[in-house]
Amino acid sequence: MKEQGFAVVRYADDAVILCKSKEKAKEAYLAAKKILEEDLGLRMHPEKTKVVDFKEGFRFLGFDFRRNYVSLPEAKMKKYKEQIRNATRRQQGTNLEGMLKKLNEIIRGFGNYFGIGDVKKKFERLDKWTRMRVRAFRRKKKSTVSNRLIPNKELEAAGMVFLTSLLTTRS
Repeated sequence: MKEQGFAVVRYADDAVILCKSKEKAKEAYLAAKKILEEDLGLRMHPEKTKVVDFKEGFRFLGFDFRRNYVSLPEAKMKKYKEQIRNATRRQQGTNLEGMLKKLNEIIRGFGNYFGIGDVKKKFERLDKWTRMRVRAFRRKKKSTVSNRLIPNKELEAAGMVFLTSLLTTRS
């Protein structure tokens, strides 16, 4: 790993080594394995460690990377929806303010973490779905018609945060 031609991106115990060619990638893989296993006594995870072409893409820190494109995986959206479903259950003994407080924590955490890349359209869809859940909680019904009767401004006034409001100009 003396000569350039690669870049290392590391976060905690996760790392990605980006190389210009497949040969360089294999060299970097063997060098990293040697350093980690022999010098540091660590083990590379065999299922998570692989050499891929950038066109094919890879997943790192919960994001899907492909060429100049960073996206939000469907699995992360499903996990977010599961958390929202639990927070907006209509049978819970919580008032609107308590539910919104818990909901806003989930929205802010998800939005601030995944608010980079090409997520605007996905965030808009998730916001629409989340507002439907809040309206259903508020009206204690599952009806989609009655859910439209509560305007977005009223939800904002109640203190609800939207994913799209967390997006920055880089998104």
